[in-house]
Amino acid sequence: MSVDPALVAMIQKQAFRGYAMGDAHDYSFGSVTPANAVTGSLLGTAVNVAPNSVAGGYWLGTAMTQVYANPATHATAAHGRVFTVAIGPQGQFAAGMGAAIGFGVYFSNLPEIGIYGSTASVGGLALGVAGTITLSIVFGGPSVLGGMCYALAINASVAPFTGGIAALFNNSGQLIGFTGEVGIAYGPLPVEITAQVSNTSIAPIWSPATP
Repeated sequence: MSVDPALVAMIQKQAFRGYAMGDAHDYSFGSVTPANAVTGSLLGTAVNVAPNSVAGGYWLGTAMTQVYANPATHATAAHGRVFTVAIGPQGQFAAGMGAAIGFGVYFSNLPEIGIYGSTASVGGLALGVAGTITLSIVFGGPSVLGGMCYALAINASVAPFTGGIAALFNNSGQLIGFTGEVGIAYGPLPVEITAQVSNTSIAPIWSPATP
């Protein structure tokens, strides 16, 4: 069977375009994976090849297999904007410098559910101890929640209660989310302003790929 060179050239062009669009889309929402970029390539090719042709059907079928076989690509195609929410208790001690530790559960619209644990070094205008419940919203999948993170936080206290908010940044200085917290604190300062460096480990417990 002869192959039309023009069709081959178009497939190659649209595959490259789809790859780039898939990669750019996922980077913009903090979730870059080779699988997402490959799916972008396949979808780009399928859409631009005659939809009723054998070639178009092949590429579209392959793309759909990628989408539903990989939670990250499923989110890219089905949801567009991926986010992760984490909630759990946290304890902190600081006297200028200090530390914090926390754990809890996370939920992502990939979809994925899991557990996390984090430790952090704390520095700044802070003196006292606190126990809080934290709620974090991260712009991206669980892979963005996990790993190293930097935070700028401000807390206000009216004994014995405290509450605060923090902006979260990745290693490149990009804003990746926010954390809010409320709880009980003991210390002399009505307002605390801190910088934090945290490391978070995650463990998925459910996703479509692992029912």
